[in-house]
Amino acid sequence: MLTGLDEFDWIYHKNDIWFSVTIVLIFWPILLILNPGKLFNSSQLFDFDLVIGSLRFQGVGQKMRSLHQLAVNPPSCSNTLFYCYEGVGDTCNVWFAADDLVLLYSKKKLPLYSGYEAEALVSWVKNRNPKLTEPTEIPDLINFKNVAASLLDAGIGQIECNKCEIRYSASDLSRQKEPIHQGWNFMAYECPNGHTLLKHDYVHFSM
Repeated sequence: MLTGLDEFDWIYHKNDIWFSVTIVLIFWPILLILNPGKLFNSSQLFDFDLVIGSLRFQGVGQKMRSLHQLAVNPPSCSNTLFYCYEGVGDTCNVWFAADDLVLLYSKKKLPLYSGYEAEALVSWVKNRNPKLTEPTEIPDLINFKNVAASLLDAGIGQIECNKCEIRYSASDLSRQKEPIHQGWNFMAYECPNGHTLLKHDYVHFSM
């Protein structure tokens, strides 16, 4: 606890830490036989990732730590940002100019889920290199969906229609909202030929 943990562990996993330590103090003879690693290896004792079968999902503390590291030491990106938007039952590719992103949000709060995400995105975009010509993909650590939707709503960016095999400007898209109902409500973005490009879950109502 004194040497193997940092502020991110304590902020996001305080209860998990004390639970793990309490279990070890009470059941250490059993763990010594069944799982000695938890007694002698702090990385096993304080592992806060969610494991489901063969899948491992990064714990919140580790994700925030990685975002902080991205903000402190961001890689270079080009002025063209690429994002693979995974909507409701569909996936499409979108491109944005970093300059447009900066212009739209210069005096607005980014629609991201945490301050660490916003810090990482701002730092990464500020470190763009105009000499890079290839589009740079948005880092996986940043949940860019809401930002992407807000840019498309503002008529910013380009989006590829898989059926037309054409890249359209966001200003050419039409938008269709569902009638308001309980649960998630979706905004559908359509190309000029009426093909649904993606659906964005923009609001949730509990009734």
